[in-house]
Amino acid sequence: MQNRFNVRIDFNDDRLENDAVTIYGTKNKVEAFIAFFGDFAFTADSDGKEFVFSYMNIEFLTKSLVTSVIVMPLYNDSICTFKYTQKSDNKIVTIVKTAVYNKNNEFGFLAEEVYLQTTFPKTPFGPVATSDFRIFGSCTEDVKMIGRIMDPINAWGDHFVIPSITNAEKDYIFSVPKQSYYLKGFITILPIGQEDSLSVNVVGYVDGQKYSDNTIQYNTAIGNEQHYISIWFDYNVDDEAKDSLSVNVVGYVDGEKYSDNTIKYNTAIGKEQHYISIWFDYNVDDEASIVISASSPIALSFATPWSIDDTDQDKPCYIAFMLMPVVQQNCYHNLINPDQRIITNVFTSIVYISPPAVDANCNEEFLLNVFNEKDNMKGSIKTISKTIPNHINLDGEISEIATTTVNGQIPMYRIGASPRIPGIDTQGHFAHYIPSTQEWINGKTPFYILGTDCSLEIYTTDINPDSIQIDEVIGTKYGLNLQKNNYFGHEYGYYITSIKNYGLHTIESNSSYTAFVICKRINSIADIAGYLIGFNKRKAL
Repeated sequence: MQNRFNVRIDFNDDRLENDAVTIYGTKNKVEAFIAFFGDFAFTADSDGKEFVFSYMNIEFLTKSLVTSVIVMPLYNDSICTFKYTQKSDNKIVTIVKTAVYNKNNEFGFLAEEVYLQTTFPKTPFGPVATSDFRIFGSCTEDVKMIGRIMDPINAWGDHFVIPSITNAEKDYIFSVPKQSYYLKGFITILPIGQEDSLSVNVVGYVDGQKYSDNTIQYNTAIGNEQHYISIWFDYNVDDEAKDSLSVNVVGYVDGEKYSDNTIKYNTAIGKEQHYISIWFDYNVDDEASIVISASSPIALSFATPWSIDDTDQDKPCYIAFMLMPVVQQNCYHNLINPDQRIITNVFTSIVYISPPAVDANCNEEFLLNVFNEKDNMKGSIKTISKTIPNHINLDGEISEIATTTVNGQIPMYRIGASPRIPGIDTQGHFAHYIPSTQEWINGKTPFYILGTDCSLEIYTTDINPDSIQIDEVIGTKYGLNLQKNNYFGHEYGYYITSIKNYGLHTIESNSSYTAFVICKRINSIADIAGYLIGFNKRKAL
């Protein structure tokens, strides 16, 4: 067998000064790699060797529930060890699997042992302590990891990229998406440590007002009770929640402080952990946000069975995805290179936006310039707040948006949906992070298809379709049809192509790109699922 060697290449938009290339191997191998790199996947920052994730919903456990993980090694076969606390007897279980390079690798867990059936305390941003629901994955080689949860009998589910724990941070600001019910979803707190204690602060805002502020402390050791966040609004279904994990939990509703709690607990594996339940009594229209800060890096996962948008308010759908942290920065610190993002409305209904994290006494306004296909020069200014959910609807006349700011890194995620075709009734949602152009990836990247009716949505800095290869077939032969996005003084290529075969595929380009997998009729005839195939972390301000 031919030996492979590890390759890691990191690029920024300002590549002349910030390229970092590290190649491990003999001189001959390095020269061979430089001459021909097509056999190798490039490691994105979302890939790695260490992961933590969870599976949750409020639905009852059924025998048809599937909880699995898809592992895609980037270079070599990888031995992956999964460790979790099983529900039946609170024992710590270790499972070892071999993920074979360039093969389909999907590993299932017993749903009854790992599934978190959430509940809610009927407090707006209530932290809930429960038995440890975290699953830790540790692989000997760099891999890409995708989580999958589905119940084909009850027709709900989703799949989501699991970022490596190197992406975990202390600060998160999250605009809770539009939903059809007072209970606004759940956020699992996933401490990446298995032995330390943790202090978490969750601040919730509803309609711009501080609504709750809680701090929890607990042991993060595996097997200890852990926490999740339940988001509940009294009777007002349209409230949107945003939570901040700090040394306490503070929620804002309609711009007012709504709750304030602190949770502290042990993060050792097997210890009790926490999640956050977001609940608004009766008022479904309130908008809410959550600011979450922790004493050490954590990952967060969000799920809700009631996702809607303005076009299908009577058709709620389950979504699940891992949240991205916000970057802590000094007050009034501007970026040298702006934060820029692009998305179209083909698979998008709403985009949610978060500001950077700054000190409490900082009164800086974070301004985002928003362009669209009718105005790609001047744009309009939008103020991004942590206390009021920030979103842009793409259901109407706007077919695409591009955003830019120098005020800081402005994370975004989208609520995705089936293309809006006149006369055709579509439903179903998914959610995922939208990377900035400086977080786009390059080289070869594996991705996984979970059905027979799937699309790959691609944005790239190169308008030549043949700069892209899918499954080693150049773009024009694969049927890529170029659409251009003209923003920031640059032409970006935009492509949508059908992917038919279940399982592992690859996309490759020397240019920077981002890509999303969208699959219809995954868990039911009306369901849709989608995920981001990978991203880099911005390397320079």
